[in-house]
Parts: sequence; structure tokens; C-alpha cells
Amino acid sequence: MEQMISVIPLWIMITIGVLLMAAEMLTMSFVLALFGLAFILTGISGQFIEFSSGETQLITAFVIGLILTLLLRKTLQERIYHSKELEMETLITGDEGEVITTGDGEFRVAYKGTTWGIENLEELELENGMKVLVQGLENNKAKIQTK
Repeated sequence: MEQMISVIPLWIMITIGVLLMAAEMLTMSFVLALFGLAFILTGISGQFIEFSSGETQLITAFVIGLILTLLLRKTLQERIYHSKELEMETLITGDEGEVITTGDGEFRVAYKGTTWGIENLEELELENGMKVLVQGLENNKAKIQTK
């Protein structure tokens, strides 16, 4: 078989691998990172195995990259992107809030640094500055209870 690409030097294979891994930061899919790792592994293995041509090196890198992608992609994504739901401080209820009146005359409750619409407004008699107990927060509305 005629050799079209001469054997690729170690430093070029590693450079390609590092560039692929750097490009991974744009896609966040781990495919480029795994192919980058495959190029690095192929480049290093070239010190111990004599490749007959550059084509053989490239095919080896792509096969290793494909195998790594099939085996590790899902596992890596689950480990890195697996996020537990964060409990925001503003969603903790049971503390005191203050009823405020907007320019439109609408009642809202000031609670933990923001204002919330009032879910059970028709059940309560409110006035501006009144202290209330916030029982729940859902869909940008607060369920409150007068003290």
C-alpha cells in the first residue's frame, strides 16, 4: 500500500489532542475531549509502536476516540452535569415579611430581599407596613398569614 501521509511526529499528535480538548470548552459534549485524549494516547504509543504511515496513526486515533466516546461519554456527563436541586435562601419560608403597596395600589409582600405577589389576597385584610408570616412561595406568589 502506498503511503500518502508520512508518520506524524509525537509533538504534532499531542498538539492536535490538546487543541481538540481546548475546543471541547465550546461544545461541552465531551466528544472532542475524548478524541483529543485519543490523539494524545496515539501520539505517545507511537514511541513504543512503529506505525507504518500517518493514515494508520489517524485511523488508530479515531478508533480509540470512538471507543472512548461510546464507553465514557454518558458516564462523564452524568458525573459532571448531575446537579441536585439547589435550595435558594429566598425559597425558605416561615419567616416574617412586610406588606407593601405598589404605586398601582396593589398589595405585595417584601420577603428576603424581593417582593412577591400575594396568593391568598382575598382571604386577608391588609394594610401597608403590616407584618405577616410567609407560609409558602410558589409561582412568584407568596401565601401569607397575618400575625
